[in-house]
Amino acid sequence: MGSGCGAYLMAELMLESHSSPPRHRVLEPGQLRPALARNSSRATRTSGRGRIGKLLHSTYRVLGWPRSGPDASLSNSGALQSNLVGEGPQVGSSADQLVNALCSSTGDGPMAAPVGGLVKRILDVSCAAVAIVFLSPILVGIGVVIRRSDGGPAIYAHERIGHGNRLFKCYKFRTMVTDADKRLEEHLANDPAAAREWEQTAKLRDDPRVTWLGTFLRKSSLDELPQFLNVLAGDMSLVGPRPVVADELKKYGDKAPMYLAARPGITGLWQTSGRNDLDYDQRVLLDAQYVSKWSLGGDLKILLATIPAVLRTGQTS
Repeated sequence: MGSGCGAYLMAELMLESHSSPPRHRVLEPGQLRPALARNSSRATRTSGRGRIGKLLHSTYRVLGWPRSGPDASLSNSGALQSNLVGEGPQVGSSADQLVNALCSSTGDGPMAAPVGGLVKRILDVSCAAVAIVFLSPILVGIGVVIRRSDGGPAIYAHERIGHGNRLFKCYKFRTMVTDADKRLEEHLANDPAAAREWEQTAKLRDDPRVTWLGTFLRKSSLDELPQFLNVLAGDMSLVGPRPVVADELKKYGDKAPMYLAARPGITGLWQTSGRNDLDYDQRVLLDAQYVSKWSLGGDLKILLATIPAVLRTGQTS
């Protein structure tokens, strides 16, 4: 059954994205290119403590700003924000400055390994492979129901920012109507309150794009099951920051290097700490906290806490 499920999902992905660009690509000028790539090989030889320190040091080299000391690491995130709004080059609003600066490098060298390294990757691959095999009947059943409901594709692939600023296709079961973008534009234009909510959280509690089946899939988080394929492919992790689009990363400000240091996760501190009850700033802080304090035990605790979190009413994804 596992092989049949894999064939079904791959067929859906081909149907949904037959004209899409390759799964991995570097963002072009004017978008969010992998700004730290050129200096990553140098960053791995710096004296910063841990991968976040190395990533921040690489950011300083890209921007041409000095570090505050030979052993500066995570503490440099505050100094980085200070430079962005003070001594460093002024390239726009303070919320956008770090992201714009990160776009200034076009190097193509290898990035430092994601937070958690090999141990985290072994956990990801093992659990994702087992989950796909055991959840095969559910995956196929949901896919068939979606296809028969309106004739559209069962799998929706949306571009997100991953580790090292790389774009990847994030897979979900489709929960929206096929003309979702048009409906969103019309809804925001006619409802100022919804427009403010979208600006603040990038979500809508009363979303006119979501289908009746999609509402159930979101409340149960079943729509995210195809992301186990992203985990196997190395795009995502079981636990990590919530995957974001390029425009959302600007809201991370000086925390952007922390997001870029990890693979995005199917679940994370945001998922187990309130989900839609949190505003965007709180979500950013939780993502930064997860990366800066990562441990294997912490990942296992989050995985165990995810099950009761998704069963709570009103906690839609």
